[in-house]
Amino acid sequence: MKYVYLYWVFFLSVSFSQGAFCAQWQNLGFNQDLKLTLFYEVPPVKKSSNAVLARVLYNYDQPSIDLKIRHFSELETLQFDCKKFQFQLQSVDWYDAPMGQGAVVWHTQNLETQTVPPAGTAYDKVFRIACKK
Repeated sequence: MKYVYLYWVFFLSVSFSQGAFCAQWQNLGFNQDLKLTLFYEVPPVKKSSNAVLARVLYNYDQPSIDLKIRHFSELETLQFDCKKFQFQLQSVDWYDAPMGQGAVVWHTQNLETQTVPPAGTAYDKVFRIACKK
């Protein structure tokens, strides 16, 4: 009986998890300067005709240290306004292991709305995929 209970606890925790390991990721390329690989979750979530939620994963080759916090990966949830060419970071999570696994070592949410940066940047690539431009 104990094993059946443990199986169900494991099954439910994996089934309802929002972690990065449950996602299907598309590789958008490697940034030689920052030594990181950028991934995009497919498919994005459309909230309305103009708004699209997208998740982006930065996977560092070496641990990154920002705000004196060591982390191996960063998961961002963004909301794009496809008509206004703007986005808002809904949340940012830093993980102590690659590919959005391990413990969250830093979190923030609801940052200010920004205009999508110029062509060729990571946010521009994700915007074009999410909004199919």
